Amino acid sequence: MEWDERRLIDILEICDSGTWGEGEANPKTGYPVLRSNNIQDWKLDLSVDVAYRKVTQRDVHRYRLANGDIIVTRSSGSAHLIGKCALFDLEPADGIFLFSNFTQRLRPNRAAILPKYLFFYLRSPQARDAIDRMHTTTSGLRNLRIREYKLQPIPLPPLDEQRRIVACIEELTERIDAARRLRAEAAEEVAAILPSALAEVFGEAEARGWETRWLSEVADINMGQSPPGSSYNQEGIGLPLVGGASDLGEVYPSASKWTSQPSKTSRPGDIIICVRATIGDLNWADKEYCLGRGVAGLTPKQGIEPGFLFHYLRSQHAELNARGTGSTFKQISKSTLVELPVPLPPLDEQRRIVEYLDAMQAKVEAVRRYQEETQQEIEAMTGAVLEMVFRGEL
Repeated sequence: MEWDERRLIDILEICDSGTWGEGEANPKTGYPVLRSNNIQDWKLDLSVDVAYRKVTQRDVHRYRLANGDIIVTRSSGSAHLIGKCALFDLEPADGIFLFSNFTQRLRPNRAAILPKYLFFYLRSPQARDAIDRMHTTTSGLRNLRIREYKLQPIPLPPLDEQRRIVACIEELTERIDAARRLRAEAAEEVAAILPSALAEVFGEAEARGWETRWLSEVADINMGQSPPGSSYNQEGIGLPLVGGASDLGEVYPSASKWTSQPSKTSRPGDIIICVRATIGDLNWADKEYCLGRGVAGLTPKQGIEPGFLFHYLRSQHAELNARGTGSTFKQISKSTLVELPVPLPPLDEQRRIVEYLDAMQAKVEAVRRYQEETQQEIEAMTGAVLEMVFRGEL
């Protein structure tokens, strides 16, 4: 299907960058200014840190957004965000909103093009491929070359055909959104499986007559300590440093720096537990690590199945967090770990529990991998729909 093409600038009433006002304000003294971080998944997200700024009445009139405007990210530290856009679909009764100087406003000429049609085209693979060639780097920022952007060709069918296309896209994307919601609900259900299994197993401890020991009786506790800052390096000299949750991986640590002067260390097979900020996060030590002050190492004693202790500590994540103290961020002391009660069945029962919980975890991880694959397929469907539409195939 052959459609006419027009330059973007020729089908707009307004194409301008926004304002950052004259200083910080609050909802009573300023106006909300939308930024690129308010564009999430091609939609406006007003729950994400809306900035309030002092703006003159003249600029309020000039930069006030109207229903049907399209906000485009023109500057960002991330290349993939350049050109991302959202349709401003609020009404005047919803209040006054402005847009920042790192964004560009497009106000379509409705006599020539429907705002939703232009918005859908600008997020299509065809438009994204072109936009990826329209930005450069300046002082660490990627900047959209607005002159080129305004001259890009836009396929322009008659208004009736635009309406049909918009209706078709909205119907198909609603089905995709429904699939996305169902996948999210399924992900929540899967996320609840292992905590439920942990609660079931360890909730029966008293009824089964398991004895209770302090954590210090079943494991040696080695609180971390930060090595000298001058010893840090990224050349792999010394031991990898695990300082906190940011250095933990899915199963084993994923350290980003090393230290040539390790103070406290873990041994292979130890359990590494976070004791600051994200209290209770766990990893296995697959080799020797330097333990920073944000973690502790636990070495299970003889007669303790390490996997049993690992699963039990996982079940105590909320309890450990509740025991945290501190104003800037919470932390737990060694005494909190020492006095953590641990229900302890016979060793054979510990092994049976580990086998059951490991199998449950393996099933959960398999389902999660499958869900990640289906999520990628769902996310690709919108782009495929838009590509087909703007090739005239739908």
